[in-house]
Amino acid sequence: MTRERGLHRRHEFQRGQRKPAHDRERREVDGEKARERVGGADRQAPVERATLRESGERKRRRAFRRQCVGERVRVAQTQIEALARNRYRVFKEQTYDALVSLNQIFHYHFINAQAPLDVVQENIIRELDYQSSLELDPRTYDRLRRLPVASQIILHARQDLVRRLDDYAVDHPETLDKVIDFIEHKIMPIVVPHAISGQANINSEDTLFHDPVALAILIDVFSERGFHASVDIHRIEIPDRFDLQTGEVRCRIKKVFRFGIRFKGSEIRRG
Repeated sequence: MTRERGLHRRHEFQRGQRKPAHDRERREVDGEKARERVGGADRQAPVERATLRESGERKRRRAFRRQCVGERVRVAQTQIEALARNRYRVFKEQTYDALVSLNQIFHYHFINAQAPLDVVQENIIRELDYQSSLELDPRTYDRLRRLPVASQIILHARQDLVRRLDDYAVDHPETLDKVIDFIEHKIMPIVVPHAISGQANINSEDTLFHDPVALAILIDVFSERGFHASVDIHRIEIPDRFDLQTGEVRCRIKKVFRFGIRFKGSEIRRG
């Protein structure tokens, strides 16, 4: 649709019934981007329609005065042709550019409003049906809404990270110092040689990380320094005792902590 075509918003409607209130509200909760239908018509169409409405109302008033039939309706001043042209000019000069730029962040579809009414109505219904097919049923959504979306988790991630590190320094100062020493002497000597690839994997059996707080501190410390750290705990059964009478083998569990460190690697300059 060219810039010479005007836009007129039309109310959304569907066959049957409207969507439930909570289904309409959930778009704002989840931050989802709904799509808008925008109807467009050329410059002359709004004026012709306003003139046609004015002509119909004049006939209706004459019939009312002549036969006293029907209900007398006051004609709005905006239906006069001159005012209709002015209204379209104001729309083009003040609203159209803003509406076009809005498409960058709020997606909507153009619908040709110059077509016959039944065609425009069918196009709007078809668009609404398509959009509804992309949305969850309210019953399904009610089951999923307990889980946070990714955008909510990362919204205040930095503030939460700073708060946790400060809490470690106050509540677990010794554990924090031990984890920092472990990173400095055991992990960084392995990470530095992987500066080009940007990824290093380290295995450790250090009993320091039997404490869940130490694992949380390690992840947060790496995050604060610009790394992405992950921890995977492998439990390996090691035969420890053998009962000669029953043949039972007893095993002890050995924990192996596998740390994955990722960061933006260095670009290699090629000649």
